[in-house]
Amino acid sequence: MLRPARTRLVWVVLLTVLAAALRVYQLAEVPLRGDEAFSVLSWAQPPLETWRNLAGWEPHPVGTFWLFWAWKQAAGESEFAMRVLPLLLNLPGVAVMMALARRFFPQNRAAPSGRARCGRSTPF
Repeated sequence: MLRPARTRLVWVVLLTVLAAALRVYQLAEVPLRGDEAFSVLSWAQPPLETWRNLAGWEPHPVGTFWLFWAWKQAAGESEFAMRVLPLLLNLPGVAVMMALARRFFPQNRAAPSGRARCGRSTPF
């Protein structure tokens, strides 16, 4: 029989993998729109050009421009590639939500919160 800590780790890993699968499924089916399209068009330009055009009024940290541009160089310019970076950066949220739920709601009430975060649907 698995120890409680190992059992929790197995659940966290399984829920994170499930979250990834649910978020990747049909990721590029919905066209870019709104601020997502703005981000792809603006942030994917060379970082210095983006800095000159947006730094005075864009609310995102400066590192976001550099990170998105570097990702575009590595992953390409497809809608899928542009959406994968935020997806990957948000996956640890599943484990964080489970840890927070475990801390604030002890006695095995953490699992429903992690499952809820895992199944959250988004249009992209």
